[in-house]
Amino acid sequence: MRQRAAILLSLALLAAGCQHNAATTQVSPAASSSPTDAVRAYYSAIYDGNWPALEAVTVNSDVSTTWLKAMQRSEVSDRELAAAIRAKFGDQAFTRYFPLLNSREITMKSLQGATASINGDKAAVDIPMLPGMANSKYRLDAMKVNGMWKVDARQADSGLQMRAARALDDRAAKISELSKRVAAGEFNSADDVRVAYRTIANSLRRALADNSSENSK
Repeated sequence: MRQRAAILLSLALLAAGCQHNAATTQVSPAASSSPTDAVRAYYSAIYDGNWPALEAVTVNSDVSTTWLKAMQRSEVSDRELAAAIRAKFGDQAFTRYFPLLNSREITMKSLQGATASINGDKAAVDIPMLPGMANSKYRLDAMKVNGMWKVDARQADSGLQMRAARALDDRAAKISELSKRVAAGEFNSADDVRVAYRTIANSLRRALADNSSENSK
């Protein structure tokens, strides 16, 4: 259940949107010296769009690799949209109408309250859904591989993971198209862009609901 929540949370965060900068820094062994450090490196690599770093700090299957790469493609589309809005309407309008586009900051603050339960070479990391929400958490599994802690991105429900990947790729395509429309001058204001963005976010939320209901059958 908690592993499934981690997949759904990743989609929920992207439904809100993310703002970040690209990076090429690789993960060092010190970054994975504990389960919680591994989780921080995991999210940093996702938000940075850094696949080599993400691959270095995760244990994957073919399905989980597809899911993680879909998450990163969605991150790239968010960067494109943020840049297009800022270029067209300015930083002030961007900040006013897209206050939730900084989910990286929200996630990293939540990780300050993360706790790990270690059992040999395996661990469970419980993370608040939002900063300060100690009573509402999701869980990521971690395991030690060659002395380094890594997030176990594999899920028992591979079908859910594939559906999540498809939903993320669909979102990425729609966000990229929205970015092109913004750059082409199709919108009169950042608020108009926000309305279009909400339509995409709502479609992702419907995908979340569909994934949840299918999995409960």
